[in-house]
Amino acid sequence: MEFTEDYQKELIQKLTKRQSVEELAPLLHPEAFSIQLQPVVESVLAEWSKGRVLSPGQLRQVCAREQVKLLPVQSWNNSTFDLEEVRKFARYRAVRQSLVYANSLNEQGDYAGAMEKVSTCMSKVPDETKKGIDLFADAPSSHARKGIVPTGVPQLDEALGGGIAQGELSVIMAPTGGGKTAWLVWIAIQAVRAGKRVQYVTLEVPDYEIQHRALRCMLKEPTKAITRAMWERGTKRLRKKDLFRIIEHSPQTVSVDELSREMADDREILIVDYADNLSAPYANSSYEALGQVYEGLKALGMSRRIPIWTASQVNRPAYQDDVKTIGVEFVSDSIRKMQCADQVISLKLENPTAKTPNGALFLAKNRHGRGFQKVNVTVNWPISSFTKGHFDHG
Repeated sequence: MEFTEDYQKELIQKLTKRQSVEELAPLLHPEAFSIQLQPVVESVLAEWSKGRVLSPGQLRQVCAREQVKLLPVQSWNNSTFDLEEVRKFARYRAVRQSLVYANSLNEQGDYAGAMEKVSTCMSKVPDETKKGIDLFADAPSSHARKGIVPTGVPQLDEALGGGIAQGELSVIMAPTGGGKTAWLVWIAIQAVRAGKRVQYVTLEVPDYEIQHRALRCMLKEPTKAITRAMWERGTKRLRKKDLFRIIEHSPQTVSVDELSREMADDREILIVDYADNLSAPYANSSYEALGQVYEGLKALGMSRRIPIWTASQVNRPAYQDDVKTIGVEFVSDSIRKMQCADQVISLKLENPTAKTPNGALFLAKNRHGRGFQKVNVTVNWPISSFTKGHFDHG
């Protein structure tokens, strides 16, 4: 059975029966439900944690408070609980956490510990996550990286060992208006040029604007210089083999689990613009929520065997003129965001309002090679390009 919103509503109403709650409460998690239903599920589970089951009348009161309209009982399809469907979501969450922990052990050189952690959850793993476990089975060393997608800045790719590989989470950090979306569009087009099928999730910029930026980047021309024929040719190339797919969501309306469910199996790289705008409704603080989001993205990349790029804001001190390079200590809100990232690259521009400002990409973290390197670049805002890179070891 498909885990549709109607089925979710039916499932919630059936949780007013003690036997049903006993079966499903250990398996359910609010993130498995649509955004508007999550507060109701949280209330049901909170009561169950105290040994209580909501009556139908109490459930209706909770739904009225949360402005949720449930289905009339007579419209139910009389299906029994689809336990396997619910268990799939529960298993996915368990495996996600196991993969993140196993990856941490592997990067610390404890390959045996990583494999032991993975093997303990093998029996719980749904088919779609087995690919992530292959990352460990195929590669006893963290240096055996596969499916590398270059950044298009040769000097940076040299430092990164060719680019970003399968299962890796990479973060670009910059101030507001500092080039995060421009960089992510640039990365998307580099992947398209390499023949990769890209999924670009935008949580702040309208999808049509991302489409226009991508076309300008591919054609290497600003809007005024693009003829109708050039525009049609670029659009055709982006659509060829469905290489570039854009999905737009409003901020804080979609979780990592929901991104995973809406993403087709053929996508070879995921770009999230940007992760700070994803939701993590089952968290007690913004610090915990952001940590969950980034851990979820890391596990998603590992389970799908794809690289993931996203962006993050910096804190206020990073805006000061005397700050020439931005390290992980300048990340906004939660340093936990950086702990599971494989690469963290910051972008600092000398004059962001200029048409082609000079700046620097600083490799603040590099799990698979040398970090703390700076690559000087020139940014071309109209076409979202990053060029003229050279090392600065000073």
